[in-house]
Amino acid sequence: MGLYDRGYYREDQQRSSSWDTATTRTYVVPLIVINVAIFLLDAFSPGNRETGHMLSNAMSLSSETWRQPWNWWKFLTYGFAHSPLDSRSGLMHVGGNMLTLFFLGRSVEMVLGSKRFLRTYLSAIVISGLGWALVSQIKGTPANVYGASGAVSAVVAMFIMRFPRETLLLFGVIPIRAWILGVVIIAMDLMSSFSAESRIAGEAHLFGLAWGAACIHWNWQLHWLDWSWPAAAISGLFSGRAKLRVHDPDSGKDGGDRLQQQADAILDKISREGESSLTGRERKILNRYSQQVRDRKQ
Repeated sequence: MGLYDRGYYREDQQRSSSWDTATTRTYVVPLIVINVAIFLLDAFSPGNRETGHMLSNAMSLSSETWRQPWNWWKFLTYGFAHSPLDSRSGLMHVGGNMLTLFFLGRSVEMVLGSKRFLRTYLSAIVISGLGWALVSQIKGTPANVYGASGAVSAVVAMFIMRFPRETLLLFGVIPIRAWILGVVIIAMDLMSSFSAESRIAGEAHLFGLAWGAACIHWNWQLHWLDWSWPAAAISGLFSGRAKLRVHDPDSGKDGGDRLQQQADAILDKISREGESSLTGRERKILNRYSQQVRDRKQ
């Protein structure tokens, strides 16, 4: 999967520029940086292509991990480790996942809001790992797994659910509708999950796809997952300031302060919960504030 024609951005460009300020905080890039940093550190950790490297092995998830409560932390860490640099898949594993996350994840995050996106992404890692471990137990085939593919599959599913008619480039060359690509991905994952020789954890991909689709279909906010502390820490590493707000230097005139405060509160809500969470009244307030700003600049 490669670059895609994000035509729906043309629709977004018709909106007020004040709406865009709510999307300035993103977790997609920090997630990519963390994954790539671990991938590079693993390349320098002890090990080789036959035995694997110490760091990725330590973070990987085993089909027996569910029997070991002291190792349950691996249901999260496996999603940040990838095939070592000197392995057969090498850069393909981490490269494919991170490119997909970069090109599709930003659009999904814009719709969901940053915090909800992070909650969904991290929970998808756990759900994918649990599903893979369950199927491995049923099959009776001990194995280990690592990689962000399950969570990235959830991102792909959410993108397809939200933008089913968007044109993507399969393998960076073949133009294809998003919903058709979803069918292709599901078919490929089913084939790999039933193949005894496949080295791809198709089951983890399928559980990730299902989780992402469910989160969009039923509009699950996942507020019960409190990622506020790690989210703030990750964001703080890559943000020069806490948040960006619409600011009009003349807002103190003619009662503009109250309208600006309302607009700021609504932009914060978009950042937390996504644009789709806005009520009709809140949209009208944003439009009124945007018009006021334009009038004062004329």
